[in-house]
Amino acid sequence: MRGPLIFILVAGLGLALAPAPGFALTAAQKCSRNLDQDNYSAAIADCTQAIKQNPKDSVSYRNRCSTYGRQGNYSAAIADCTQVIALDPNDDTAYKNRCSAYSQQGNYSAAATDCTQAITLNPKNQGAYLSLGLVDLRLSRFDNAIAVFSAALKNNPQYAFALYGRGIAKLRIGDRVGSQADIAAAVAITHDIAEGFLVVGIHPDGTIDNVSLSAPADFSANQALCNGTRAALKLLDRPRISLCSIRATAEDPDRDKSGPHHRIYMTKVGF
Repeated sequence: MRGPLIFILVAGLGLALAPAPGFALTAAQKCSRNLDQDNYSAAIADCTQAIKQNPKDSVSYRNRCSTYGRQGNYSAAIADCTQVIALDPNDDTAYKNRCSAYSQQGNYSAAATDCTQAITLNPKNQGAYLSLGLVDLRLSRFDNAIAVFSAALKNNPQYAFALYGRGIAKLRIGDRVGSQADIAAAVAITHDIAEGFLVVGIHPDGTIDNVSLSAPADFSANQALCNGTRAALKLLDRPRISLCSIRATAEDPDRDKSGPHHRIYMTKVGF
């Protein structure tokens, strides 16, 4: 395993529910359990069955949204999160997850609107602050990014991703002293945090890659590129590292669960 990044979820996905002795799991419970266990195909099937049984089951819609998002099917994720919001307009997690999906598609205006709404509904939604701050970084709104990450740090001063993101934003506005302090604090908390930001094309020197993170229609087209080891991926150019890591796991969600890139990204930044 590679550090604590992989297991810290931001998306409020729900834990698997253990049945009482003699009772079988419902489709909704199976959906939640399989999502927790990264069994994405089974999770989608069970969520779909639960929704058929109860079309107003907003939790199963949310869990299916999360599953689609982890697979890279962002259009489907947006559709499911939109349905959650229709059923429960106060579901901040649905707004947060839809924000993440819009961001993957490059629709940063819609992403910012949704993450802002998530924060309005739940000022403690750290994932929404993180996603909103990343949108601001990508749009070169560095002062905004600093404000967003600072707000997240008021909730949790040890939130390493907010510290690192703020450090990058400070670097881009020329505050090298402040940047070094924030990044050093982030690394002290989470030693390989730079890898998490590399996944979204944000590098320790402040460079921000202009890469599309939307899932391709045919993941097999990337198989030859993405089947290499982590060391081999480092030999590729930087945008390819980010893009390849996400696409490879979207093609085969159970591949290399111990590797940091996709799981860091989808749990800490996404779904």
